[in-house]
Amino acid sequence: MQSDQHIKRLIRELCLPEEADQVIQRPKYWTPAFCWLYFERCDELVFDDPQTGLQAAEVTPELVELVGRFSRSIELRGPLQIRALAVLGSALRAFGDLERSEETYDKALKLIKAEAVSGNDRANLLFRVSVLRRSQNRLAEALDLSDQSVAIYRDSTSDIRERHLGEALTIRGRCHQLLGNTAAAVKDWSEALSCTDPRKRPRVHYAASNNLVTSLVEGAADPRSLSRVESHLRQARRFLSKRPRSVQKLRLIWLQGMIMIRFGSTRRGEVSLRSARAGFIEMEAWFDMALVSLELGRYLYQSRQYIELRTLAAETCQIFSAQRCDERAARALSVWKDSVAAHTIPATAFASAWRELQKRAALASR
Repeated sequence: MQSDQHIKRLIRELCLPEEADQVIQRPKYWTPAFCWLYFERCDELVFDDPQTGLQAAEVTPELVELVGRFSRSIELRGPLQIRALAVLGSALRAFGDLERSEETYDKALKLIKAEAVSGNDRANLLFRVSVLRRSQNRLAEALDLSDQSVAIYRDSTSDIRERHLGEALTIRGRCHQLLGNTAAAVKDWSEALSCTDPRKRPRVHYAASNNLVTSLVEGAADPRSLSRVESHLRQARRFLSKRPRSVQKLRLIWLQGMIMIRFGSTRRGEVSLRSARAGFIEMEAWFDMALVSLELGRYLYQSRQYIELRTLAAETCQIFSAQRCDERAARALSVWKDSVAAHTIPATAFASAWRELQKRAALASR
């Protein structure tokens, strides 16, 4: 039997996603224990870069089929199949392929009904589907699914609760936020932080912290409010310093730019927003690019940099529309661009575009 350390070494030795096909070509990977840790690795890759994570996750259903043929642990086949589909569905959703994500989750949901699975397996699938529903702007369904997931984890063993409740709470918090209930969102994220060990579950702890900090910064009225977020920012920097260049690092730069602008260090803040925007374009993170562009546009408008604002709006609209990733979001950006070009830029033009993009983009962020 392979030890966890041995399997972790096997995964570290794989150059993912380039060598993802190795796991379906070499029998040494065809064990249930390898599958579970490989699934976790796929989730980590999706967190940093959805395209890379999807490439790694694409092989998971075939890997499970091979494990089912060659492993003696027949009773694990159903749970492994469900988790493989859940991981692939998450990767597809993060990459923006909502249609294939829906199809993949449908297969998993049918298996849940046909197989005897644990509450943990059911809750894991439900909170992933909740994120898809959020991306589809089906917010009431998303909240219901995340409620179910949180309830299952609360009633689980202490080990499962410690490992997974924070993630479910973080996802439910995003649903509350998009439904306009910021107080409930902050409560969920605060509880997620208190029940998640940052050493054991750093990714979940960071996601909850980042959501909470962003919410606090957006509602902050004076510099003293920053005292509530400084420790979270320090933890975020430590966590991200050990990771490769990623969407998450760019989001931290964006957040720091917001803080600088809000509390007076405007030039440095503008530089941070522009840096984040350039990074999102390079990583093809189009919704993030559009949202940070709106944030930058708000600053340019307030500082009366109208020529720069018109250039930014036109370029952002052109880049986003060319990707054909979301028609409604593209229309919202176009309305914003036209209002900028016509010199009629009330606060509602920013707010309307921002709300629509947030709804369409809910990508993500756990």
